[in-house]
Amino acid sequence: MSTKEVTAISLKILAIWLLVNLFFTLPKFAFWAFQLKQSFGIEIYPHNLFIGMTVVTVLFGTLACYLLFRVSNSVLRSLNSDEGNTRGNLSEEFILQIAGVFFLVSALIALPESIRTLYHANVVSDQIPVWLLAPAAGFLGVMIKLIVGAGMVFGAGKCSFYLKKLRGRA
Repeated sequence: MSTKEVTAISLKILAIWLLVNLFFTLPKFAFWAFQLKQSFGIEIYPHNLFIGMTVVTVLFGTLACYLLFRVSNSVLRSLNSDEGNTRGNLSEEFILQIAGVFFLVSALIALPESIRTLYHANVVSDQIPVWLLAPAAGFLGVMIKLIVGAGMVFGAGKCSFYLKKLRGRA
């Protein structure tokens, strides 16, 4: 099996894994909705916020998985055959873009939970004490993951340059 076939298969497995992971997290949304409804009452429960987060998460996650699946087919068509060659033809930018897509999808899956936790901590505490620090740190971590993933997808050339510089090859 050539390197491009292995790459295409691994991209398809990654897309399937991300899709399954996305749909395994969906039951959490129903639990969160029930938990918030019981905790805070119906008058301050933000139905539209959680319905919107669920729809956006499913939409972006499914779109990213579909695009990964399409990229794997494009890898099979575009890369040269490497029969007799033991090293792959994949560029570092392409691998960074795939890693960026993984970061984006996994951050989008974790984003509703971090927003819900931050909202819950804000409603529970009237002041700004320690209760908000852990949810704020979790939300900040998810946002950093989103920014890094977007940077890896849209700025793969710069990321590759900085990685070469860190390795002392630039």
